[in-house]
Amino acid sequence: INEEMLEKVRSCKLFHSSPFASFKSLNSLKTQVALAGEAKKSGAIVSVSPGRLYAETFIGNEKIEKRQLVERLLRTSEIIFINKNEARMISGEEDYLNASKKILKTFGSKIICITLGSKGCHVRTTDKNFTLETSYAKPVTTLGAGDAFAAGFLDACLRGKSVEECAKEGNRFASICVQYINPKNYLREIRT
Repeated sequence: INEEMLEKVRSCKLFHSSPFASFKSLNSLKTQVALAGEAKKSGAIVSVSPGRLYAETFIGNEKIEKRQLVERLLRTSEIIFINKNEARMISGEEDYLNASKKILKTFGSKIICITLGSKGCHVRTTDKNFTLETSYAKPVTTLGAGDAFAAGFLDACLRGKSVEECAKEGNRFASICVQYINPKNYLREIRT
């Protein structure tokens, strides 16, 4: 991590992190943890989408060091974005409602968002718990839908919207994303 990178992180309003595939070392994860910590110290909103790559470290006992780093990243994050399978892996709970409760308590985050595919999303905060359906969209692909949900949620968050409005915007972004294979078309639609 160089000083220029640290300055950018220290001046950001939002720091979002997702997994980097690093099969030879833990350096990219260590960098994410360090940068997330710097962003949080500077007052930025810190969010993470741990994905399957990080969620699977909670299964078994082979990846202890990686799991500890993922736990630090989750504890640093105010907002965690996961799908039902990732929620199950991280929490050990089969039911996503119980999983969201356990994850919120375990990691001290403010908001847990669990995407439910065509059924929308479930959001738990320290004082709210709701499931929000999405409008049906015939999917061409689901690739990128979780990232699109996080982008829509965080966009609304940065615009000062309520958590319900953020979830609604996340659902909107995701439902548009699944209709396109070409991201340029998806982005054009989002802007309208």
